[in-house]
Amino acid sequence: MMKYFDEMESRGIRPTTEIYNSLIDGWGKHGNLDNSFFYFQKMTKDGTPINQRTYAKLINVSFKNKNVSLALKTCKDMKESDLEPEVVVYSTLIDGFCKNGDVETAEKYFEEMKRLGISPNSITYSALIDGVLKNDQLEKSQ
Repeated sequence: MMKYFDEMESRGIRPTTEIYNSLIDGWGKHGNLDNSFFYFQKMTKDGTPINQRTYAKLINVSFKNKNVSLALKTCKDMKESDLEPEVVVYSTLIDGFCKNGDVETAEKYFEEMKRLGISPNSITYSALIDGVLKNDQLEKSQ
């Protein structure tokens, strides 16, 4: 992965948002949050546009690495950068909390997004339904 990134940069090809998002996601899925956040910082320093998917990837890899506090801090940082979460970020939060066994918090984010006028999509509902089923919360959600 690094070989290709370094080669690209040495040829004067600027990394796009999508390339950085892939690096963030890839490193995080391999358990290396430090590198995920390194590339986020590099992306920021290089002036590469940061979007909803960038933050969603950071939040997702934080949850995957059992770092709930980092996921929440990332969401807070996103809001402080004047980028308000949209459906992709809320769906990621909901999925992350469900996969970490905290359906109650996932449901709070679900209600928050609806209160803010953000329409849940099929991914949002899928994450919530899966979380309810896997965490034996069926009776509570009826």
